[in-house]
Order: sequence, then C-alpha cells, then structure tokens
Amino acid sequence: MKKTAVTLALLAGLLGSGGCAKIDNCTIEETVGTELTLKVGEFGSCGMIYSGLKGGFTYAGMSNDDIFTVVKSGVYKAYNLYFPVETNELAEGLTVLEVTPEYLKVECE
Repeated sequence: MKKTAVTLALLAGLLGSGGCAKIDNCTIEETVGTELTLKVGEFGSCGMIYSGLKGGFTYAGMSNDDIFTVVKSGVYKAYNLYFPVETNELAEGLTVLEVTPEYLKVECE
C-alpha cells in the first residue's frame, strides 16, 4: 500500500497538479493533457500509446484551402488521411486546436 501511495505521489509531482486543488476528487488521468504543434513533415505522438493516430502521425500540410492531411505510418505501410479544416477531432482524445498550411496544433487527452 505504501509503495502505491509513493508511486502516485511521484507521478503527481512529475505530471503537475493540473490545477486540481487538494480537496478536489480529480485523478491523475483527468489532469494530463498535452498540446502538440507539428510543422509540415514533423512526426508527433501522444506519449506511450502505440495504436491509432494517438500512437503517432506526421502532419503533411494542406492539399487545398479546405483539406489538411496527416500521414499514419506502420511497420510495412503508410497512408494519408484527409480531413476538412472544420474537423474538431482526429481520433478519440485527439482534438484539433488549429490548422494552417504551416502547422497543425492538437491536444492529446
């Protein structure tokens, strides 16, 4: 039991409180959120998740004013995914904050 409490305390210290007051009942999972900004050609991922888009993708820019592209690559394949600029969510827990021809800004939850 003490080992678990120490581990959670260390994780909380490393991750930050995320704005939770001591009396709140929020968990560490609720406080973790990462903002990721990728320039064209840059690869990014949402931590140690290895599947789906959260596992990593490359921003490939905008094919026109209404469409942007990300590339998902695997061991033996890579494929482009096209999204309208109005897209709010690329995948579950991967929210689009801003998209321009130069960069894509997403939030990983």
